[in-house]
Amino acid sequence: MPHRALDGLFAKIDAGEIELTGDGGFIPELIRATFERGLQAEPTDHVGYEKGDPAASQFPNSRNGTTPKTVASQVGDVELSIPRHRQRSFVPVLVPTGSRRLGGAR
Repeated sequence: MPHRALDGLFAKIDAGEIELTGDGGFIPELIRATFERGLQAEPTDHVGYEKGDPAASQFPNSRNGTTPKTVASQVGDVELSIPRHRQRSFVPVLVPTGSRRLGGAR
């Protein structure tokens, strides 16, 4: 990545146009987006098909939306959307069932 690629973002941070932490802050949103991308990828192996696959109806287990979950992080609480499945047999690796903190949170 060219070293100037983030200059616009840093200029907005310096000007106070973007908050780094707190509700809606850049860092919590970056954490949320990263974890949700991973959480959406995890179920593919479990259910046997990619999200949106037209052949999904041929598989016994299917995706069934998401459940909101708030977890603590080092920069504050982060609201995540945890994937669900009809057979309720999927346990996420990134944010295991029952966990209330992301790695490193106190």
